[in-house]
Amino acid sequence: MKILLADDDRNIRNGLTALFKKQGYECCAAADGREALKLAQSFRADLYVLDIMMPHIDGTQLCIKLRAKEYYQPILLLTAFDSPELQIQGLNIGADDYLAKPFHPETLLARVNALYRRSQYAENQLKQCNADFMLGEVSIKPGYMQAHFRNQQISITARELNFLQLLFSSNGQILTKDQILNHCWGHDYIPESRALDQFISTLRNKLEKKLGSARVIQTAHGLGYRLG
Repeated sequence: MKILLADDDRNIRNGLTALFKKQGYECCAAADGREALKLAQSFRADLYVLDIMMPHIDGTQLCIKLRAKEYYQPILLLTAFDSPELQIQGLNIGADDYLAKPFHPETLLARVNALYRRSQYAENQLKQCNADFMLGEVSIKPGYMQAHFRNQQISITARELNFLQLLFSSNGQILTKDQILNHCWGHDYIPESRALDQFISTLRNKLEKKLGSARVIQTAHGLGYRLG
């Protein structure tokens, strides 16, 4: 596994680099967000570990920039401030997990390994179904990782594609939250209670506001989601 680490604290940066290398991972470390963004172009990471409080470009802005450049590998945010609001903000901007400092090294390794397993699971799911399909008037093109509506198109992530494929195969039946989590995150993942809701909100924003399509995902209150 290749990890791109960004933290402005030299002691933490050196300590985590040594920790990752001890596990056999390849680690490239940056002292701030600007340096990390440059390194991302040449060091094709499998996973990003980003401190939030950094000079030049902080961790949240770096996360946004990486997603805008279509780097869809898992992102784990590190922060000294632990609050539900920050967790929700991190998930909304495209991060996959959030860990508050101080933390035990084994906890960090467990989070990193779980994120990597889930990303591999998502890639394997993609390989199983690569044919284009329609959700209402929206055309989903797995081979291009895109959604198309009339003359507009937008990029989608591997997890978003997995969910849309599941939605398509459901034939209008309600998908429970457990079904969605097991399919899109893997059986070993138990996210924060709001993680799935934020994921759906972000995907709806892409399809309905940015792409301009009609409602594709309908909420079945207290049950789950189904095709709109």
